[in-house]
Amino acid sequence: MKVYAVIDTNVIVSSMLAVRPDSATVRVLEHLVNGDIVPMFNAEIVAEYREVLRRPKFMFAEDDIAAVIDLVVKGGVDSERVATSGLVKDANPNELLEIIGNSH
Repeated sequence: MKVYAVIDTNVIVSSMLAVRPDSATVRVLEHLVNGDIVPMFNAEIVAEYREVLRRPKFMFAEDDIAAVIDLVVKGGVDSERVATSGLVKDANPNELLEIIGNSH
């Protein structure tokens, strides 16, 4: 069974920083690779991934950043935002809800 999900930037960062290969965030990335999870995204989310993953404090290699973003874009569903009328006050959850709302 495939699961369609918006992958929060923190999940990607945590998976790339993880030292334990059995951590929950690493398993999420493994499910992306296996095609069990189909990521939903839009240009704003991809831009956020790039911006956050390139922050100097993480020191991620550009090739690793490109590979993760490529995994999301090539294996995922590009979705438009659908207004949620400010259902959630934080902008990031709104973005996620708008994409999820458009997937149905």
